[in-house]
Amino acid sequence: MERRGLPDGTGEAEARRWIDEIAGKFTSLGLLDDDTFARARAGSLLRRGKPRRVIRSSLVAKGVEPAKADEAVAGLSDHADDPDRDAAMAFARRKRLGPWGRGDGDPERRRKELAAFARAGFSYQLARSVLDARDEDAA
Repeated sequence: MERRGLPDGTGEAEARRWIDEIAGKFTSLGLLDDDTFARARAGSLLRRGKPRRVIRSSLVAKGVEPAKADEAVAGLSDHADDPDRDAAMAFARRKRLGPWGRGDGDPERRRKELAAFARAGFSYQLARSVLDARDEDAA
């Protein structure tokens, strides 16, 4: 409200009341639901190659309560045996690292690939296991 301004003659209290009414109506219709948003966003971020701790942080940053964010992240295990491994493979595929990259054995390239995994929030052990795989099936 502060950035956009209010229509002439509209008080801040009245504008806040409008916002609360609209939010209440949307919530009662099921259009505003933190649980659904958190589950959908968590799945989306996992498919994009984000590890669980990054997903949780992202949800909390978007305003989801920490307990609901924890539930959404825990729910990722329902769909995969190891969500972080799936995310690491998706990350490697998207960035063309490890089995999806050149694989020329250059130590400098490997160091850079490990650094990319670290910046993305993956553990060293997980990054190594994905990068050491000979092909996509082994990863």
